[in-house]
Amino acid sequence: MSGGLLQRAEAIFLSLAEMPSERWDSELHLRCAGDRELLKEVRSLLECHVGDRTFLDADRLASVRPFDVTRALEEEELVPGSRIGEFVVQRFLGRGGMGNVYVAEQAKPRRTVALKVIRRGFASPALIRRFEHEAEFLGRLHHPGIAQIHAAGAAAVASADGTAGHPQPFIAMELVNGPTLTEFVRLRGLSHAARMEIMAKVCDAVQHAHQRGVIHRDLKPQNILVDEAGQPKILDFGVARAADPDADMVTLHTRAGQIVGTLPYMSPEQVVGDADEVDTRSDVYTLGVILYQLLSGRLPIEVSGRSIAEAARIIAEQTPARLGLLDRSMRGDIETIAARAIEKDKSRRYQSAAELADDLRRYIGGSPIVARQDSALYVIRKQIRRHKGPVATAAAVLVGIMVFALYATGQARKFSDLASSEEQARRRAESARDEADSQRGRADQAASRLARELTVNNIERGRLIGRSGSLAGAEGLLWPEHLRDLNSRHTFFALWELYSRHRSLATLDACGRNTQKLRLSHDGALVGACGIDPPVIIHDTSTLETVATFGDPGIVHTALAFSPRGDLATGNAAGKIVIRAPGDWKERLVLVEQGQPVTDAAFDRYGDHLVAVFSDGSVAVFDVRPASTGERRLASRADLSARVAVCSPAEDLVVVGATDARLRVLTLDGLDDVRDIANPDDNTPRLGISADGTMVAAGGASRLTRVWELSSGELLATLRAPNGSVQGVAFTPDGSRVVTVGWWNLHVWELGKQHPLQTFTGFRMSGGDLAVTPDGSAVWGNFGTTIKAWELDPDAGRIRIPAEGSRTLAVFAPDAGLVTAEGDGRVSILQDGTWETSVTLGKHARRVRAVAISPTEPLAASASVDGVVVLWNLAQRREVARWPGHRMITNDGLRFDPTGRRLVVPSGDNTFKVLSIPDGEVLATLPSDRHEVLSAAFSPDGGRIATTTRRGPIRIHDAQTGEPILECESPGGTPWAVTFSPDGERVLCGTWTRTIDIFNARTGRLERRLDGHSGLVTDLAFRPNEPTILASSGADGQVMLWDLSVAIDTPVLTLDGFSGWEVWALDFDPRGRRLLATDSMGLSIIWDLRYFNRHIGGNMASWIDQNRSSLGEWFDENAALEQRRLLLGRGVRSAVTEPSPPAHLGGDAGISPPR
Repeated sequence: MSGGLLQRAEAIFLSLAEMPSERWDSELHLRCAGDRELLKEVRSLLECHVGDRTFLDADRLASVRPFDVTRALEEEELVPGSRIGEFVVQRFLGRGGMGNVYVAEQAKPRRTVALKVIRRGFASPALIRRFEHEAEFLGRLHHPGIAQIHAAGAAAVASADGTAGHPQPFIAMELVNGPTLTEFVRLRGLSHAARMEIMAKVCDAVQHAHQRGVIHRDLKPQNILVDEAGQPKILDFGVARAADPDADMVTLHTRAGQIVGTLPYMSPEQVVGDADEVDTRSDVYTLGVILYQLLSGRLPIEVSGRSIAEAARIIAEQTPARLGLLDRSMRGDIETIAARAIEKDKSRRYQSAAELADDLRRYIGGSPIVARQDSALYVIRKQIRRHKGPVATAAAVLVGIMVFALYATGQARKFSDLASSEEQARRRAESARDEADSQRGRADQAASRLARELTVNNIERGRLIGRSGSLAGAEGLLWPEHLRDLNSRHTFFALWELYSRHRSLATLDACGRNTQKLRLSHDGALVGACGIDPPVIIHDTSTLETVATFGDPGIVHTALAFSPRGDLATGNAAGKIVIRAPGDWKERLVLVEQGQPVTDAAFDRYGDHLVAVFSDGSVAVFDVRPASTGERRLASRADLSARVAVCSPAEDLVVVGATDARLRVLTLDGLDDVRDIANPDDNTPRLGISADGTMVAAGGASRLTRVWELSSGELLATLRAPNGSVQGVAFTPDGSRVVTVGWWNLHVWELGKQHPLQTFTGFRMSGGDLAVTPDGSAVWGNFGTTIKAWELDPDAGRIRIPAEGSRTLAVFAPDAGLVTAEGDGRVSILQDGTWETSVTLGKHARRVRAVAISPTEPLAASASVDGVVVLWNLAQRREVARWPGHRMITNDGLRFDPTGRRLVVPSGDNTFKVLSIPDGEVLATLPSDRHEVLSAAFSPDGGRIATTTRRGPIRIHDAQTGEPILECESPGGTPWAVTFSPDGERVLCGTWTRTIDIFNARTGRLERRLDGHSGLVTDLAFRPNEPTILASSGADGQVMLWDLSVAIDTPVLTLDGFSGWEVWALDFDPRGRRLLATDSMGLSIIWDLRYFNRHIGGNMASWIDQNRSSLGEWFDENAALEQRRLLLGRGVRSAVTEPSPPAHLGGDAGISPPR
């Protein structure tokens, strides 16, 4: 029933209730004027009224005192023991605007109720009749979510001593013991889903009332209590409009043409006071406000402290903040549901409380919701309506011009226009409107599709550029996409792949302009850079956080050096040289206050002396020992034409690079000449010295790097590469390699080789100083305004285990280590960490084709081309049983069920047998199609077995009986490897046509095809704890990872390491942190799938800075920085065997991004 019809019924009923019943029939037909639905409703109300004519009849009504606000407010509470009718007051419960509420006991039936007694001062005849009508009307509502009205009437109040008082109206209703809705969710700390579930129950109750023609019009959390079972109960259903205004918020209750409700929860049509516009959708709006408040802890529109008129205007015009802006976890469906419920335009809201409840339950159940976000065109229209004054002015001018133009044209075409009928014009307009709506919808869809395609295109283009060798180009495409969607697994995998190839450990901000010098502390814990703005900056190399910034503001600092003791020397363009203490980095010693600009500085091997080079080519040696009291400047020379200097780590020698194409080797104490080393064609040298002091290297404008023996000056190597002038040189700690950087590339050279061992790219500006960490694992360098670090070990993050003999495959053992199979039939266990054979379990007669590990017991099964299956006890290192008569073609034909009590094996008669473990009894035989059997897999629940043969289709069998259930026909060719998805709803197979086909395991329908391998797909495995991540291996020598949660049918990650030989088997460790694969040459590789998380985190801050301005207001920088912190803290740097916690939030799969 509509709100308008209900109001008319109420008005007629109230009028007739005061007339003699003999006049009802004639008045009914007169006033209802043939409206049958209205007549039916009024008759229903009159029948309820007649049912208890003693309720507030004329005599009792006359005995009720008239309305008196002062008396009502001063009226005393009923004391325990007072009786009103059949109810005995037990205690006072609360006070409303026009009545008191008591806990009372009813005699028959015996029950405890909430008794609301209207205070005598408010008992006007009109209010009492309204009260009577609503009590009788609402007493017909019966729903678990509505507090039931048990009785209503008027009775004399008898005090505890028996003294009778005046009659007072009352209502007895169900007593709900529990907190209000908002208090309930706060005390229980409910999740978003749980809060939405309880709101769905509230919606059910409101829908029940709506179906019976009742519109509440004053819903609010204070009118909803939640009992101990978690069932919400709506109180004062309708009565609250007159009897219980909220103490803290403005509640108004009047008749037609005035406002009804509680302002913060009122719909826009309520606040304008138009009773005809108020219908069930007004209650839907209020439910949306309560939902918004439960989820966010705040009202969508705050009107406290405002006048009623101002509050009404705000509610009607102001747009609430979307929930996703308040809490990122509510972006998407949650904020869409809430926004749809509180739409200003009631035609765009949910059209009933049931629709809102259904969408809430769809979201909770993981189904698509019906509501959709507003289109851009609708938002523009809404903004036009909001600013209709200026828009109307502009429109008026435009309309004037158009009218004039139309008038001029219209006069010429007057007779022609008159010939067109109005109906034709209307149809054309409707057709044009429909077509415009259709075009707009298609345009919105096309725009969304193009945005998704552009994102995918940028990611895949970035991956391709990264594989072609350009780190910077790939980063420039991948990082903006990742920062736009921090939860994108596609971008995260792409970045992981990129840094696994290019090994960029970190990118940090250095100085605001070009960095002058970079130095690494002797323990490798700190990296420092100097320049200007700030003059000096120091970072922690582990956390990558800025430790300190200091220096003389506005002056370029040009020299920097760490001592073995940790002290830091700085020199600037004003000639000032300072020694600073580690920790607080305060000035401990000023060696020179002002003078020639300093160009370089270096400590000796003990940290007792500092060698400084000045812009005029002079060199000086200073005593920097804290206890020294004499002259600090020990020696100086002005004739060296020096540019840079390094001190020997093994002797008291200094090597100076001079502008006269020479290296000058000098004594430390007096700067006396020891020897000169010619450095032809190079008057801008960069120097590096080996850790043992035996070699010195120099590079510069000659575009060469030369390496000499320091003791003799003999030239040991000349390193040449097309890289512009050499900007930095450094040795690795063992002296076996030299690292150089030029304009475009960073090269790692092995002495004695003519070509670089490794090449790194990824910097936009040419390099500068280089510093290798003490353990030789990484090199740091400065590049313009940034500092970068690269990992030097090309195999970091993976372990290569060469074959001892002719290994065919390897799998992870349940506790630690690997179980391996050999071409000569041996089955062995490799020790975790050393990866050497710890024990040989036994031997088959011929090549082992497959190994399976029990998921519940320390058991393994192996199968050989000799037709024998052997069961091994891994804990006892012994053979348990041996079963002949089987046939093994693939490495996937041997599988345990989830309980470890059954084993499926291919048999020599081209059937599959299900064997009991450990006795080997045949429990079932899977019927043969007379073709060679290949692979098999149990479903996750153990109830089904999928098999493949040379004939082609995948067959799914009942695991108990062996009977076929379903066939999945692969259109591409012969299936090879087969497996079930972790939920058992899909069956996947790798095929000879180089694809991975995914079938519905219930219907057999081909749902998806993954394309990426260029050879037979040999093995498939799902990652434990991450059911959408699939690994595959192929005869093309590739190992790939696929993310089945995204609509991309190409691999999201390709793992490097093999040299092109077929990869036949792969396996995840039980925790999913490592992936193992073995190729046909017997090489096994273990990848740590969390290793490069730290590389992503290490480069993230710099890309946030670069993209901050272009990402817009939707970019959540705090979430990005939290993701960076987790990646840095949880990525693994060196120990593959001791992985740290995962990179994402709350789970255990390391390669995934934070969720």
